[in-house]
Amino acid sequence: MGPWRIGMSLRRYHEIVIGDSTIYRILRRHSLNRLPQNQAHKPQHQKWRRYEKPLPGHRLQIDAKFLEAIPGKRSSYWQFTAIDDCTRLRVLKIYQRNNQKNAIEFVDYVLSRLPFRVQAIQTANVADGIVGIAEKEGADLIVSATHGLSGWRHFVFGSVAEKVLRLARCSSSTRPRTQRINRR
Repeated sequence: MGPWRIGMSLRRYHEIVIGDSTIYRILRRHSLNRLPQNQAHKPQHQKWRRYEKPLPGHRLQIDAKFLEAIPGKRSSYWQFTAIDDCTRLRVLKIYQRNNQKNAIEFVDYVLSRLPFRVQAIQTANVADGIVGIAEKEGADLIVSATHGLSGWRHFVFGSVAEKVLRLARCSSSTRPRTQRINRR
């Protein structure tokens, strides 16, 4: 935020009137007059980057998401989603289980529904993504939440937090999840 925006926010929300030059001097005195390196101004041609090959079917992203149980029902569901990067076409299907059989069935279903040939399928590899971003940004610490699974559940479902701990070159820490978020 520049001095002008800070001044406008102070006037609008707090009814405090301070000149832009005064705000600039305060920011400069506390070494806040420059944006961090990762937020610095970028030339227009570097702000947005298109995919290397913007062709339909070049990359198809597939993910599975757990859906909360419907009140009054005992069963829960999984939503499988496939999105083409170029056309943004989406294919969705709901399954009762997240297993290999349903994943293979979903991929076959997606390939039969899309009007073009798929060249590559990308799945969510969250741990590699987190570690890659941390290395790119020069992070000193990665903190991640864990579900606290143990025994056979940990063996079956795996752990993104554990994989981040193993792959990260910087310091990393895990914390137990403190509360469950209910979405309505």
